[in-house]
Parts: sequence; structure tokens; C-alpha cells
Amino acid sequence: MAFKETILRGVIAVVAAACAAPSSVQAHEMWLQPSASVVRPGETVDVAMLVGDAADVTPWKFAWDKLHSFKSYGPEGIIDQHAAILPVTDRTPSNASLRWETPGTYILVLETYHAAIELPADKFNAYIIEDGLAAAITQRQRTATTDRPGRELYSRRVKALIQVGDTVSDEVLQPIGETLEIVPERNPFARGTDPRMPIRVVFEGRPLPGALVALTALGTGAKPLETRITDAGGHAAFDIARRGNWLISVVWTRPMTDVRAADYDTIFASLSFGFNGKPN
Repeated sequence: MAFKETILRGVIAVVAAACAAPSSVQAHEMWLQPSASVVRPGETVDVAMLVGDAADVTPWKFAWDKLHSFKSYGPEGIIDQHAAILPVTDRTPSNASLRWETPGTYILVLETYHAAIELPADKFNAYIIEDGLAAAITQRQRTATTDRPGRELYSRRVKALIQVGDTVSDEVLQPIGETLEIVPERNPFARGTDPRMPIRVVFEGRPLPGALVALTALGTGAKPLETRITDAGGHAAFDIARRGNWLISVVWTRPMTDVRAADYDTIFASLSFGFNGKPN
């Protein structure tokens, strides 16, 4: 029992340290960047699929065998948006072009298949501490494997909010069934001056406590501005200005039972939205 409590205290300490002093926590992020987040009904929106961090943002190296699904959710229902993806070229390496006729708030969602990666022990240990991956920290301490390389299967669940016209709809306030997702508890496009943006993190349909959530102002070249650790109900909140483009992100992992493939199954999730554009 004493050993277990010692590990638990260590996990809490390193996660708290990551929360207090974020650095390169988004070096492996992916997000959807619309050409405009607020558009008129019928107006075309170009969407870039981006990866990187504040200092090095690049287009996602799109490949059909990496893409599991690309859908939108909103007043027009659930729409498969694979056909909206543009051919990959030097000018449009991983973009899509979409439009909706019905006013309301839409969620655009990209989901990838698993990919495998292995990192040297020092880099993997630094990564799981920085991202607050308590399950991996505990597992490696418990099994005395902190000196071994870290092997993981990872996938992504990427969401963006787009406001069409003046009608604000509440579909965005509900989970859409992703394994890991960030769910806003207030529509950011709703009228008002309250800067507080409450969110909850859901994992396999249940609130996820103890997850490290980061807020980044996109396009500023800055590292994450703030981080929060979700409470027992999976809740966290940030104060967000009603201008510019924003990214909220979270990572979660769990030990795998079939260690022949990898040691951990890791999911990266993000929610992006902004206030550029003015509908009529």
C-alpha cells in the first residue's frame, strides 16, 4: 500500500508540474483550421489539416490509408465529408472544401487510424510527464521499465466548430461518440461577453478526470497559454477572448494487454474554433 501511495503522489506531482509550466506539450498536435469560422449559409469554407506546434506548423501528410473518417455534425444531420477532400498537391497538401445551407453551429470531425511509434526511454519519459499521461507514468514506475523505450499505438480525434449564419444551435454541447473528445459546455458563438469557456473531456462515453488540457492561441507563434487538469467530472474551463483562433487539446493513454504490438494505446484529441468572419 505504501508503494502504491508513493507512486500516486509522484504521478500527481509530475502532472501538477506539467500543468504549472507548459512547454512543448503540443509538439505532436493536429487540428482543423477553417479559412473562416463564421460564414454565411452556402458560403464555401476551405479547411486545412495541420500538425505541429507553435514554432513549426506544417500540413498533415494526408493519405487515404491514414484517414478513418471525416464527417460533419449539425442542423443538416451527420454528413460523410470524404468527397469534400481536395486532391493532394503541393498547393493543397491536405485540405477540404465544404459548405452548408442550413444556419446553425456545425462540428467538423476527422479521425485517423492507429499508427505505431517507438521513442527512446528518456524522450518517452519526458513526453508522458509533459502531457500528464498518468497511466503510463504509473505503469512504467510500477513495472520498473522507465529505462526502456516507450512503444505506443496512437490515433487522433480532431474537431472544429464552424458557425453558419446567425442561428446558434446546441448540438455542439453533446458528445458525438468519439473515443476521446473535448465537449464545449457553452457554445462559443453564442452572444454575450462572458469569456469563460467551460469544457468537459469524455473518454469512452464517461467523464475523464485527471487529464491535462491545454489552450493555445493559433497563429501567434506562442506555446500553450494555459493548462488545466480535469476534475472528477471531467470538467475544466479557460477564459478565451472573442477574437482570433483557438485550440483546446488533450492526450490520454492506457496500457495495452497485447504488448506484442505496443505498450500503450494513445489518443490525441483537439477542439478548434475562432471568431473570424461575419455572417449576414
